[in-house]
Amino acid sequence: MRCLTVLAVIAVVVLLGLTGYNFWQIKKLNQELMELKAQVQSSQTAESTTEQDEDLVAAILEVTAHTSKARKLLSDGDSKGARAELEKSLQGLENAARLSRDASSGAAKQVGSSWDTVKKQIDELWKEVARQSEKRRPEGHEPANNN
Repeated sequence: MRCLTVLAVIAVVVLLGLTGYNFWQIKKLNQELMELKAQVQSSQTAESTTEQDEDLVAAILEVTAHTSKARKLLSDGDSKGARAELEKSLQGLENAARLSRDASSGAAKQVGSSWDTVKKQIDELWKEVARQSEKRRPEGHEPANNN
């Protein structure tokens, strides 16, 4: 009987040891899993930031293209077409501003620094469109005042 008791005690100690070892392994694996999740999340964040940067650059290029086209139309005497292109340019500028609020990367800083320059160009073109429209209006024909 004594032999069975000793074997039972040894078996219990071995089982406790294995349980402790398994517990330690599970804790270690859980820690590694948390580290991998953090790495995946930071990787996904970096990818989405890159996409936001690309969207911002595309929006800036679109605004620049519309502004250039408006300038060309204006120089060709097409104030109506220039006005339409300026409207598109302003919409693109609003889109770029929205995207820059969503992002906090280098492209967002680029939008912030380009904002004033593009806005000035658009304001100058609007003034030029207004001047050209005034020149084309027949004398004695004043625009309707809706106030």
